[in-house]
Amino acid sequence: MERMEDLRRAFDLHPEAIYLDAAGEGPLPRCARDALLSVLDRKINPFRLGGEEYFQIPGRVREQSARIAGCRPEEIVLTSSTGAGINLAAAGLPLKAGDEVLLLKGDFPALVNPFLQARSRGIVPVDITPSGKFPSPLDFQRAITPRTRVIAVSHVLAHNGFRNDLAALGGICRERGIWFVVDAAQSAGVLPLNLEETSIDLLAAPAHKWLLGPPGAGFAAIRADVMERMTAPAVGWMGAMSHAAQLIAPPPFDLSRFIGGRKFEVGTPSYLQLAAWSASLEMINEIGVERIEKHVTTILEPLREYLGNSPYKVISSPDVSHRSGILSFTGKFPAKLLRLLHEQKIFAGLRAGALRFSPHFYNKAEEIGRVIEALRELESVKLDADRKGENL
Repeated sequence: MERMEDLRRAFDLHPEAIYLDAAGEGPLPRCARDALLSVLDRKINPFRLGGEEYFQIPGRVREQSARIAGCRPEEIVLTSSTGAGINLAAAGLPLKAGDEVLLLKGDFPALVNPFLQARSRGIVPVDITPSGKFPSPLDFQRAITPRTRVIAVSHVLAHNGFRNDLAALGGICRERGIWFVVDAAQSAGVLPLNLEETSIDLLAAPAHKWLLGPPGAGFAAIRADVMERMTAPAVGWMGAMSHAAQLIAPPPFDLSRFIGGRKFEVGTPSYLQLAAWSASLEMINEIGVERIEKHVTTILEPLREYLGNSPYKVISSPDVSHRSGILSFTGKFPAKLLRLLHEQKIFAGLRAGALRFSPHFYNKAEEIGRVIEALRELESVKLDADRKGENL
């Protein structure tokens, strides 16, 4: 088995840069670039295109995504983003006017906005404010009323990396007959997922973060029994069972849908993106998400220990069970601090006034050591507000 330290060779990362923002954008590995260029070359000469692009490549991505989500390939819907998957829940679940959706206050817009849009149909979004510093399943449990139909939550909160307890939340949902919808944008590819074990009804994730794919691709994983109760909110030619015949037969066309996730897929598959993403997914599955999680957790530990004894303030949870691939902290004028780190070729993210570090399997322990040295040097630097306003 290849050592984690050697897997960096699969990327064309800048040799002097320390990239620690997988939660924002994951780098495209070399194998994904090569796969993209191969299909792009065929697209330049379209007579070379055929069934592989339309059927085999999407089929592979469904199988690979199912391994990531812990479900069956037929429970996968290929989408364009996390938001597209969540919109399937907001528009497709059998909800009626007056039904309530419990949402964590301040959760990511890709999860929240589709249910806010559903207010036009009488759906009632309910903000859940944590009773403590971090959310708890009890916060949701206390807010449940006879009208509650959905609990929707991010597995990992984007701004501080808090890892919600999916098993506990899923148990509450199953006990009460509530739909459980999960945004896995900050966990798919770095934390293990399993629809059945956590009683998730619908889970959505994008390609371009931890799953190291291109933007404009993603998947939704929907339990088979849930699909049967959902209404597909849109229809195109690829979701209909007779689509192959439609290529050679005249109208009228048959609108009977496929059984499984394909019935939610509307048009021609984006085979350019999917070809690249398939190569990345194959790499992730070969390494193993459990192994990736262990590596990320291990290399973040020295940074966590340093921050705990520094002037900086950690805003991520100290509880091991609620940790993720994201470690966030803040200090005086964090935007300027981030810019100073960028000048040293250390690239992290900035969310909600906090610096967000999110390494992946291509990062090494020595890089975290360099980050600690840089932060220690900046402890004594007097930071002033920037006139340009980036610190506001």
